[in-house]
Amino acid sequence: MKTRQSEKEVYKTIDKKKSFCFDAGPGSGKTYTLVKSIEHILSTNNKISSRNQKLLCITYTNAAKNEIIKRIGKNSNVIVSTIHEFLWNFISTQDFLLRKEHQCDVESHKEAIHKKLQENVLYEKIKDQDSFDSIIRNKKFQKIFYGNQQKRVSEFREALSDYSQLNPYLKNVAKFKELVKLIIKERRLNQVSEEIRTGKGKAIMYDPMHNYDRLHKYIISHDTLLKYAKNIISNNNILKRLFIDKYPYVLIDEYQDTDKNVISLLKSILEYSSKKQNFVIGFFGDSKQNIYENGIGELTELDSLKYIEETENRRSCSEIVEVINRIRNDNLKQISFERDGKCTFYKVDSSFNIEEYKNKFDFEGDTACLLLENKEIATAKSFGDLYLNLSEFPQFSGINFANINSEFFQKNLQNMGWFLRNIFNLIDFKRRLDDPNTTIKSIEKYIGAERGLTFGDLINFLSKIKQINTKEITLIKYIEALEKIEGTIKGANIISHIFSIDSGIGEIYMQADSYFYNGDNGDTSKSIDAFFNLKLSQFENWHDYINKIEDKKLNYYTLHGAKGLEFENVVVVIQDAFAHRKDYFRLFFENYNEYGNLDEKKRKKYEKARNLLYVACSRAKKNLYIFYKTNDELGSSQENIERIFGKIETFD
Repeated sequence: MKTRQSEKEVYKTIDKKKSFCFDAGPGSGKTYTLVKSIEHILSTNNKISSRNQKLLCITYTNAAKNEIIKRIGKNSNVIVSTIHEFLWNFISTQDFLLRKEHQCDVESHKEAIHKKLQENVLYEKIKDQDSFDSIIRNKKFQKIFYGNQQKRVSEFREALSDYSQLNPYLKNVAKFKELVKLIIKERRLNQVSEEIRTGKGKAIMYDPMHNYDRLHKYIISHDTLLKYAKNIISNNNILKRLFIDKYPYVLIDEYQDTDKNVISLLKSILEYSSKKQNFVIGFFGDSKQNIYENGIGELTELDSLKYIEETENRRSCSEIVEVINRIRNDNLKQISFERDGKCTFYKVDSSFNIEEYKNKFDFEGDTACLLLENKEIATAKSFGDLYLNLSEFPQFSGINFANINSEFFQKNLQNMGWFLRNIFNLIDFKRRLDDPNTTIKSIEKYIGAERGLTFGDLINFLSKIKQINTKEITLIKYIEALEKIEGTIKGANIISHIFSIDSGIGEIYMQADSYFYNGDNGDTSKSIDAFFNLKLSQFENWHDYINKIEDKKLNYYTLHGAKGLEFENVVVVIQDAFAHRKDYFRLFFENYNEYGNLDEKKRKKYEKARNLLYVACSRAKKNLYIFYKTNDELGSSQENIERIFGKIETFD
């Protein structure tokens, strides 16, 4: 393939030891250019190997990591890694600095907890703090408390009848539950703080399987890892020097999705290296494809970068490229040398359901239907009951409505809601056991065994678990049945490891309460019980959707979930009611060409809608169909819609 001018510019910039940003739209071959940049560095710099240095390539997801490794092949001079994986490997040996960061984090959480305690009306009524603490820290009490907290108020009080000294506090059960949880958390963190202060603290551990911290156990998750790494490296010149000496070239894939802590970390290294001219960072991506809340978007903090643009689109026909150029509406204008594509925009009634009309399309090749309506995807993929159940919880309702897209329909497991990730891991474990080609290695991470497992151990375990009839079983019945399995591989140990708990099902309910209700201690028993009593098949179907186990005819994705994919035919269904707003796309259409006149709040809303529509439409290679569901007259939006997409059609 002929080397493009932009690629030549990248190579020249690398040779000059200057950091750069390769900014290119969808379908432009960003990954191809990144891979070719790796090959160029290796072919022109033979000192990397002799100096025991590595070229570092950072990706956003494991899927992207595997794709790059597949393209470059095995090479001992190149490390391809997700940012979390790499940063943990880099800082995990810095025990002292990690403990120092951990103590700061613990103190911050203690302050927040203490503030909540001061606001709890029962806290000041505790006359004998030591006696109260002694009761609630008792393992027997905690088992009763967590095992019964989902029951009705009268039943909860009855369960604690042996603790008569607690009766004065049980007049307000909701506040009592909150009080107990807060005090337990505070005491645990007090212990950690004291252990670290006296030099008895444990080693900090990073857990990639769970999306939440267990600070009292010295375990951190994804976001906290990035925060610790930023603070540790940015404030330590020795580590910056070590980083530069070990990794003189760093290439970042999909820079727009990179967390701001990582950008800040890299900026500090880049500034430290500026006098020595021996360190290069290359950013590959597209700021207009930033659709995640934590993504940096534009690299505004790094003003020393050389910007290199690529305008060729190798994916889509010119008819589609012209449309996506008009959506992004800036100075980057892509071109395509392929024709015979088609883009059609339809205005349809808000009751429009693509399932009822999909047979009217005569598609050839792979086809994707991209929806904002999560309910439609859940119904089509047979986990509608699960979706409806979740939508009732405070975590996913009201102002938190958008969380159901970012945490439940999230295909990047690192960003999935932490409790849902636990459930996903449980179902993933089951799915692996259902697979006749299962290996010991593929399930070991779910078992948490202290010693290596044998094939005989696995066979014995499989024979027991196959006795569980899962055809019509509920989630809670499956957990209970799994927990009862005894042998070398104990079901209780598996549950404990997957959910990171100590004392069984009661603690799983506690996790669900904490996650779904976001600290709201109202009467939660009915909804949480309903969640655990959903059929296991609902969770399995959800798991398969997240794991991209697809149909052959028409595959459904959220607009967010389609990022990074491409299809011959793409159907995009949009509406204005989304993310707790009534004007999601209307605001974009009405203010097209007026971006510069908007205030900051409206600009952010405009950017979110534009970027999401841009990403969705740019998935299409040949045929693109946009369905705009609205009962309202288009008014001032109509002219702008036709500027972007052409004539508005009706669909019968």
